[in-house]
Amino acid sequence: MTGLLIDAREEIWPLKEVFRISRGSRTEARVIVATISDGEHIGRGECVPIARYYQSTESVLAQIESIKREKNLDRHLLRKLLPASAARNALDCALWDLEAKISGQRVWELANIPIVPEVETSFTISLDAPAAMASAAKENRNAPILKLKLGGDELDFSRIEAVHAASPAARLFIDANESWPREHYQKFAPVLKQLGVELIEQPFPADADEVLETLDHPIPICADESCHTTADLSRLTNRYEVVNEGQGEARKQYLIDGTQRLQIRGDPSGANADGAVYAKGSLWLSRGNSVVRVNPRTGNVLHRYAAPSRYLVFADGAIWAGEPGSGATT
Repeated sequence: MTGLLIDAREEIWPLKEVFRISRGSRTEARVIVATISDGEHIGRGECVPIARYYQSTESVLAQIESIKREKNLDRHLLRKLLPASAARNALDCALWDLEAKISGQRVWELANIPIVPEVETSFTISLDAPAAMASAAKENRNAPILKLKLGGDELDFSRIEAVHAASPAARLFIDANESWPREHYQKFAPVLKQLGVELIEQPFPADADEVLETLDHPIPICADESCHTTADLSRLTNRYEVVNEGQGEARKQYLIDGTQRLQIRGDPSGANADGAVYAKGSLWLSRGNSVVRVNPRTGNVLHRYAAPSRYLVFADGAIWAGEPGSGATT
């Protein structure tokens, strides 16, 4: 696209309550809002600079400023101009939004990604004393999933117990934000399932997560800080069962790159999947005339189903495969 006008500004939104994780706390959200206009349509995107990745309001605005005068800017050129970062995420979102408005299509249509009528999301409970987290859980007991921020100290197990007691029907995800030592994991992981915990997110620091290859996984482990772009995926093998798509750059790269070619043991040709979804403890890949169910830890093919499909969706407790409207299921 030529002649684009790019603008960016900071917006500061006070939070209703202090939000804490293992690395610190905040009382406001500092958001960079980017807009890109062709003179008729305006695309919008945003990002939040994160200090853990050496990002600041000033550094993000400087990155956006550096490409303002670039001619023929589009999503593909943007990847060459800026590294994976908060700034690139905001601009990439704005370019998708602009393209959608110009074409009269939704972003998911442009990206050729199927959607489902509704998705299940989790409600995050900030790191706090066990009683305070239990109170927050009780207030949000109707949420289908509660995600608990933990701190890596000896109160973590008490926090989980308190939340489970306050909301016994809730499914629980826990997020340590890289704060757990190995001993912490070995002590707590085997008994967490009894308290309704279904997922452990980023227990160890991203630069020390190789320990996960030697530990048992009684509960699926989710990568967050360890995965930012598709280039990170190969090293996650045998360490994680799930990737947190909330990590903006990783998710945006999925839109750009398409499905990564996966090397499946016992299948020398690799998966080269058209679609992929993690559900029921397995990785499901659609390819040509079949759907392949794979053990995400070992890479072993567990089963093959005859189901011509380009799309996979997990809904109503089943894997749905096929062309839009085909109604096929495995």
